[in-house]
Amino acid sequence: PAHHITSILKRDLSDCVAPVGLLAGAMIGENVEESGQHFDRLEFHTVSAHINPYEPWGDIQRVEYSLMEPEEWENSKGYVLVRSITRNLLSPIEEDPLDQRLIRDIESLEFMYFDGEEWWDSWDSTTQENELPLIVSVRIDFRLPEEGEREIPPIELVVPLVTKAQPEIEEEGEETSDQENPDQQGP
Repeated sequence: PAHHITSILKRDLSDCVAPVGLLAGAMIGENVEESGQHFDRLEFHTVSAHINPYEPWGDIQRVEYSLMEPEEWENSKGYVLVRSITRNLLSPIEEDPLDQRLIRDIESLEFMYFDGEEWWDSWDSTTQENELPLIVSVRIDFRLPEEGEREIPPIELVVPLVTKAQPEIEEEGEETSDQENPDQQGP
């Protein structure tokens, strides 16, 4: 399961889209810490969706990672890592996301964000000039084992994000360079 979770997280994060345009919203990473345990939440848009002929959605989807209390039937002594997906981003009514319960017996979920100079424990692209961090680090700690159980090592993942927002298009009437201005006389 750890390899499967790692591949899903890596694909979602590496396919993250810049938070500009109609279908790509903000990246919001919330840091929630209680008694040394992290219960972080991360929401972003990614092009990791699988396109198929049976659903009318494109490849951009909103994804959220968070921890939830286990259901009674899950027989978990820790939290459950949940990946919530919203495919229809153009719906006039906010739809409930599809929750995928990825792995159980989680003790802590921590995201860290590197902006090129320092690491941050939370991220909000709406206050960062619609920029994404350069790197996202993920750490998932499992609950301590009881007697007779084996210890599960944490999942640690560092994913570089290569997406940058497109530069703003110059407004009509703004002066351009000598090569682009047809009215300017050349040598």
